[in-house]
Amino acid sequence: MKSHFLWGLFFISVFFETTLAGNLKAPVTYPSAKVLPRGVRNLRYMGVFTGANSKFSNSHESIDTGNAFVSKVTWNNLISSKATATEQAELQGYLLSKGVGDFNQQVGETSGALDVDATVQVPVLAYGVTDKLTLALAVPIVTLNVRVDTGFVANDHFDAITEGLADSANEVKGQEIDRATQDAINSKARAFHYDELLSEDKTTRIGDIKLASKYQLHKEALYSLTVQTDLTLPTGRQHDLNKLLDAPTGDGQMDVGAHLLSEFNLFKDFSLLALVGYTAQLPDHTAVRVPTTSVSSLSADIDLDAKRDLGDIVTTQLGANYHIWNGLAVRGAWGFQYKARDSYTGTRYDSHRYEFLSLNTEQYMHSAQVGLGYSTLRLFRQKRFPLPLEVNLNHSRVVSGKNVINDPITSLELAIFL
Repeated sequence: MKSHFLWGLFFISVFFETTLAGNLKAPVTYPSAKVLPRGVRNLRYMGVFTGANSKFSNSHESIDTGNAFVSKVTWNNLISSKATATEQAELQGYLLSKGVGDFNQQVGETSGALDVDATVQVPVLAYGVTDKLTLALAVPIVTLNVRVDTGFVANDHFDAITEGLADSANEVKGQEIDRATQDAINSKARAFHYDELLSEDKTTRIGDIKLASKYQLHKEALYSLTVQTDLTLPTGRQHDLNKLLDAPTGDGQMDVGAHLLSEFNLFKDFSLLALVGYTAQLPDHTAVRVPTTSVSSLSADIDLDAKRDLGDIVTTQLGANYHIWNGLAVRGAWGFQYKARDSYTGTRYDSHRYEFLSLNTEQYMHSAQVGLGYSTLRLFRQKRFPLPLEVNLNHSRVVSGKNVINDPITSLELAIFL
């Protein structure tokens, strides 16, 4: 076994899927242009810990993802939440009897808090086919815990209309209004044929499996150049159309990517790395709810065979790696990613309605990451440690962006070389 094999760190991007499946995520590993020597196997186990509780909006502002539950409520919203036309007419008549003349008048506002925790466990197997070619397989197992708390804040107009309902001859209708506003979001969900929103939903499922290869194009003492290709398979669970809020573990389509990595060994213990890559998200057909307006994605209209083309992704990254002492290294990197706008088309409904699905899907992000790594290579070579191991701790933050989750990401991995 070659003595330098521990430095064959194989770069695998772990794609965790939260409420923005198929979109940009901050890096969770530090890239390398090195490959494994022929016949060397690398077993890795990585844990990734993050959430989806805040994001950069389309206007680049950092907002809580729970803001999606904040919405103005009008009398018309309450009327439309009724299941049948008869019930809607009855409620409309009741409101007229109470002196309501403008059904578009705002009566309150829904509120909500969203807490999403994601843990991704990723076993990775890599193998040095030749001294230049390495192949790898990564299988993410995603645990998502989504907690939601919603409410309704009434204004003075609503309170004035509903005051004294207990003494009203239409007490039953008054109670119906009260129930609808106390659970306004679920009332709206039922009106559009969604399942009711659960206060907590925890699931563990497999994510999108990744197959990858690295081929070293050039190597010398001070410089190395490697090309990495990867194929992401749609093995994760796609978004459930019946859920008002869902945390899928995949987007249901296949990705093909290629990345060029250059590493420069400037000093004995210090190196720089540059990465540039392109990922094509291949077009497919999928089931979608087709919105009726540009201001709300809620819809009861489903197209089971809409054509979808998720935007392709461009990635760049610059990093530095410094070996401090006896197998201990510190790392840092700055990255930029851009994803083009998604495209949806279909024939079941008017073509302009499919364009609403593409709104706010263009993305970019600037991210920073720092890491600490320790290798037992030197101790193993000196026969002072029984196994060649590697431990890495990495932390990433999204510094700025557009339409991307900006929760921090922490990853911890353990690797053994055989």
